[in-house]
Amino acid sequence: MKIREYCKAEHFDKLRSYRLDLQDTRYTIHPIEALNSQERDRKYYVIEIDDCIAGFFVLQTGEAIKEYVLQVDSSVLFRSFSIDIDYRNKGIAKKALHHILHHPTFFKRTDHYLMLTVNTDNQKAKKIYESLGFQSCGEICLKKSKLIRMCHNLKIEK
Repeated sequence: MKIREYCKAEHFDKLRSYRLDLQDTRYTIHPIEALNSQERDRKYYVIEIDDCIAGFFVLQTGEAIKEYVLQVDSSVLFRSFSIDIDYRNKGIAKKALHHILHHPTFFKRTDHYLMLTVNTDNQKAKKIYESLGFQSCGEICLKKSKLIRMCHNLKIEK
């Protein structure tokens, strides 16, 4: 498994065949939809297995994340996370997130928290996040969805 920053020339065509199921659309968006966002301060990443895209996520900072995080200036928002249907139930989500949490290349020295939100009814995802040390830090309502805000303290030696 490799996690690499998204490169349009290399990854866009592969993302066209990236598949989510209907239930996924309740919790996340397709990677191509995430790439079309006009929001600033985003970095896009792909999770690769054998040169195929198995997963996708976004790390975002800046003012656009203030609805989601507790402290804008020291938080990174982990969002638009998904695993392609063909790669599910293989532990990829957990391995990828563990890798992200323990590698300082994803973060700046001033980043202290990795934040995410999870729908209150997405218990499978919530259990994965909790198993990696994320803690619930309140609920929020955004876009007619009730979300649990989760936080992980970044204790990365830089």
